[in-house]
Amino acid sequence: PKRHYEQKEMFYKMHQVTIDNGGIVYLAKDALVTKKHFDKMYNKKDKFLNIKLKNDPNIIFQSNLFRRLFINN
Repeated sequence: PKRHYEQKEMFYKMHQVTIDNGGIVYLAKDALVTKKHFDKMYNKKDKFLNIKLKNDPNIIFQSNLFRRLFINN
């Protein structure tokens, strides 16, 4: 529906304002943050991914959030 699209667009704009002001979003409460916005907000994501892959090289343990932000581009 149109309203759903408008709400998503509003959140994307809010994410950009957050990035522009040096902030981050709480990932557990935000299902709409894009990979592009995530990459700009979280500068230690590569360190996290290295630790994750060292301890779970086959990526057995994963969530929708992990797939959305780290696997699906």
